[in-house]
Amino acid sequence: MKKILSILLSLAVLISSFSLTFSVNAKDAYSNNEIKRVCLHDPSIFRAQNGKYYAVGSHLAMAKSSDLIDWSSTGSSIDGKNYLTTSTKSWKENLAEPLEWTTTYQKTVNPEIADENIEYNCWANDIIYNEDMGKYCLYGCCSVWGTTVSVIWLATSKSVEGPYEYVDSFVYSGLTCYEKAKDRDYLDEGQKYYAQQMDYSNTNMKELVEAGYMNESMITSNEGNWGYDFTDYNGYYLRIGAGEYPNAIDPTAFVDSMGQMWLVYGSFSGGCFVLKIDNNTGLPDYKYMKRVSDFNIYFGKRISCTNDETERTGEGPFIIYDEKSGYYYFFLTYGGLGAADGYNIREYRSKRPDGPYEDAAGNKATDFKNTGLKISGNIKFNSMKTAYLSPGHSSCLIDKDGRMFQAFHTRFTTDNGIGHQLRVHQMARTSDGWAVLLPFEYQGEKLTSVKKSDIAGTYEYIDLNNMTQRKADESSPWSDILLKKQYIKINSDGTITGIRDYECSLTNTHVSSKNVSGKWSFSTSGINATFTIGSVKYKGVFAYQKDSSASGKKVLTFSAAGNDNSTIMGVKHSHSNKTTKLTPATLKANGKITKKCSVCGAVTNTVIYRPKTFKLSKTAYKYDGKAKKPTVTIKDTKGKVISKSNYTVAYSSNKKVGTAKVKITFKNNYKGSKTLTFKIKKK
Repeated sequence: MKKILSILLSLAVLISSFSLTFSVNAKDAYSNNEIKRVCLHDPSIFRAQNGKYYAVGSHLAMAKSSDLIDWSSTGSSIDGKNYLTTSTKSWKENLAEPLEWTTTYQKTVNPEIADENIEYNCWANDIIYNEDMGKYCLYGCCSVWGTTVSVIWLATSKSVEGPYEYVDSFVYSGLTCYEKAKDRDYLDEGQKYYAQQMDYSNTNMKELVEAGYMNESMITSNEGNWGYDFTDYNGYYLRIGAGEYPNAIDPTAFVDSMGQMWLVYGSFSGGCFVLKIDNNTGLPDYKYMKRVSDFNIYFGKRISCTNDETERTGEGPFIIYDEKSGYYYFFLTYGGLGAADGYNIREYRSKRPDGPYEDAAGNKATDFKNTGLKISGNIKFNSMKTAYLSPGHSSCLIDKDGRMFQAFHTRFTTDNGIGHQLRVHQMARTSDGWAVLLPFEYQGEKLTSVKKSDIAGTYEYIDLNNMTQRKADESSPWSDILLKKQYIKINSDGTITGIRDYECSLTNTHVSSKNVSGKWSFSTSGINATFTIGSVKYKGVFAYQKDSSASGKKVLTFSAAGNDNSTIMGVKHSHSNKTTKLTPATLKANGKITKKCSVCGAVTNTVIYRPKTFKLSKTAYKYDGKAKKPTVTIKDTKGKVISKSNYTVAYSSNKKVGTAKVKITFKNNYKGSKTLTFKIKKK
């Protein structure tokens, strides 16, 4: 418990520094590229009716872009005017109802709390355009840090940038049952007062009972500790992953293949749930959920679980329907949000909006084990100025042309993990319907056919493995949790050489390693490929991308999803060679230049073929005591003419009619000499 509280306190300090969005100038501290970026936590990305792209996140942040590359902040923040500030109300007044739930809790557990110390948290907002309503629907949540005292609400606007008018709150968590608590003798008056303040009758549950969707026995029949129901909150301490019911945070809406709306929400507290939404109101469709047996009338249907193998984590759910593949993709982030705590994005898919959702290994998201195809992690390729740390809490955009993008926030090693920024990476669909994340952030590239002849070569290679890596303690180096980069060779004969399989732990990504074999093949589609690394099968793509260098150099990359829930990524490497040894060619043997790459250490040889053919021009004639000298041409054993810069020519006995000599002396990459004779005749 002390460890949990320590983590919560440290993260609370981190959270306080991430409250605002701000634009970052070109050539910022985290990248070599001249791209305008923003700091935006927990981004939810979408395309507005005006054709521009927007991202909203925690702390009432909003940013926009015309191309998904350069971003600018709209200036909104939790401390000033924002998209929930109307002409007559501050954002706190606009959200008075949901904030009453969170402030009541704080004042109940700490009656002496000063007003300036009350938390007004708005986390992980999401915006979707509701065509039936003709409005933008903003789904948000208010919560108290370190608890499940949370509430999800809806606000709407005709304009994407607001202002949004509050509509209603519809999922409360952290509830109690006062009727059960008041008669329990072992509770003191303070505990009973707390139960009364956080009783379900102070939420919309009371309205649902009155409307006939629920009855009180459905609520009060659940057993909890001293009157607590529908909660993972035990006393004043967090019971991570221990409960049956969700935390009402991180809501995101999506539309199914029939145009019907849904909402997914939740976190490690009880898992993630989906609600059916009524398109006409933007609020839960209670009639549907009452009719369908596997739905809880209030919380919806659970689609993921939390357990020890996932380090009791999992939050930031996002679901999107992909018309091309016919799948609903469910993205979920494991790990902790701190730079050292291993945020990483997991992927599941289903043919139904409410699941079941499965991963690449065939596990269900509701299985009590480590699940989900891992598509992000702590990585650094050579052209990146700094490593990504804890990239997560993501969202997905499928544009009008079918291109798929993943947006997430990440921290960096450059500033010891303090700062963070929004990143957008393009995704590609594999031949078996998984969506893989391309290694570099999006810079306007299109997925075009790859020439098979371009593929063979040396690659920077990273295996993301299928675990969540976090620091063992504060003194641990970042290198412990950076995913191990290695250099491999993809050969034209279909083999892959130089791969080492790294054994990992939760706190070290390269405990030990062993050599493994590899194979690859390329489809006729132009991008799709298959890989076999040891016993793991991967389906993926090759893609041309711009790397993270200042020039945005065009490079060949690959990304592939494995049947063990790991993702592999590669970037074709151009050797930075330095000459280490010269063996000159002689008249009897070839020579070679041995080069060693200053980056990856690879050794390459350039063969220097020995001289073979020596040819002189026509016999020289004498002109007034001087001879016209013949031209020398030398070819090597490959038939290539050797440049004159590689030898010198000296003549003797060429002052009179008769036989003269020419001596060829080699230099530079050749050594040795050769003497030829020629005739000098009278004119």
